[in-house]
Amino acid sequence: MSTLRPRGVVLEVNGQERHLLFTLNAIDAVQDRFGKNVREVLGDITDEYPAGHTLRDTLKILLDDELEREKCTRGENSLEEISEKEIGWLIGVDNYMQITCVVFDAYGISVPEPDDESPNMQGGQQRS
Repeated sequence: MSTLRPRGVVLEVNGQERHLLFTLNAIDAVQDRFGKNVREVLGDITDEYPAGHTLRDTLKILLDDELEREKCTRGENSLEEISEKEIGWLIGVDNYMQITCVVFDAYGISVPEPDDESPNMQGGQQRS
């Protein structure tokens, strides 16, 4: 059995390398925060409004989740907590799309690829 050690997608924040990963805890936090499923939330990031707030809040959740993961797995924390306001200052018109792509990439690598040979892919039931 291999050790599970998700890495996430790298985003540099305030000169520090951070790893964004949609863990089950992060997905739950996003869904609780917005009252929608994650795919709907990610869709909101590309809408004109409330795109900025959605990206900021989602990024905050992902960064906080990484902070908690590091504290739990290493017993210490070398990462700095970043407030919502500070995240808002980090996101501008010049890098909005870049950060959006990193968040989308993090979601993509955090979800397993469907198994093409799975008998349960169609309709959720196995055929005999």
